[in-house]
Amino acid sequence: MGDRSLRSSSLVTPNGVGALVEIRGESFVQPSLVMTHKLFTRIEGVEDIAKLWGVRRLVTPPHLVDKDSYSIPLVRFPTWLFCNKCRSMQKLKPSDEGVSRELSCRDCTEKRSMVPMRWVQVCDAGHLDDLNWPSLVHGGSACEKISLAFLEQSKLGASLENLKVVCRTCSKSRNIKEIYQKVTSSRCTGRQPWETLQACAKKPKVTLKASSALYSGRLLSALDIFQNIDSTPPWLKGNEGRFDRVVDAFREQDDDPTEWMEAAERLAARAGVSVEVVISRVRHEVDASNTEESTATRAREWNFLSTHKAWNSENLVYSYSEIDFQDHGKLLSGLAKVE
Repeated sequence: MGDRSLRSSSLVTPNGVGALVEIRGESFVQPSLVMTHKLFTRIEGVEDIAKLWGVRRLVTPPHLVDKDSYSIPLVRFPTWLFCNKCRSMQKLKPSDEGVSRELSCRDCTEKRSMVPMRWVQVCDAGHLDDLNWPSLVHGGSACEKISLAFLEQSKLGASLENLKVVCRTCSKSRNIKEIYQKVTSSRCTGRQPWETLQACAKKPKVTLKASSALYSGRLLSALDIFQNIDSTPPWLKGNEGRFDRVVDAFREQDDDPTEWMEAAERLAARAGVSVEVVISRVRHEVDASNTEESTATRAREWNFLSTHKAWNSENLVYSYSEIDFQDHGKLLSGLAKVE
């Protein structure tokens, strides 16, 4: 099925828990951290922030170290798909899944790829579920051999009445507008794509799975200020040599940061921390070094300028003098000219 990879940072936002993730025409949802927390890396030293936000710990998504490394599982959603060729609708079972298996239409001789249905149901309590298409079409009394199809009635124009789901076995059908109305008069299933049914008294509503209003993550920000920046963090102990090599690679990089980023990812994987932690430490190390060097340089320059009345060379003429300027005391005036 091709590459199903995502940037690790996108698993926080915009593809956080409960968000629909579109990958190469397929649709998935990231399950709860209750199921996947062991695959995430715990962030150390932020217990106060975790307490402030009312959680036990903060974690960061895993990072891809090589093409064969394992990341986190996603749950296919919606599980109802249709064929663009024959318009047949099919509900996928767990046994239909595969790491690289092409999801092809079972009814079509051309084995066309299946496309996710465009509509899902949600409620104000945050539940997300497939529409029960067989029940919605048949009104609760489904025929023995359900064979649904998603059809478009071209003569009716571009509207919800133009799109309908029909059972090819018994010929019963409903258009999407009727399905909207039927769902809103029912009760929420209380389900998430990765969970079983739970009790929920909310009224569901139908929405497009691509709607921007379907998912709205709560994003909180915090500034991490080191109280003792010179102290060595636990993850760095025993990895000092590897860290120095990452710093050297950072300083020597040209326009391509690939080499030092790969070195940072290897160190992060070995130390059991996120690559962001390593990058932050590297940047601090470089900034601190540059600051110390700049401060020392300025001190040497000032010492020279304030102790030499004049200095000449073949390329540089420098003179120093003290002058009075009204009531402002003595100002230091220097002139350097490159000839």
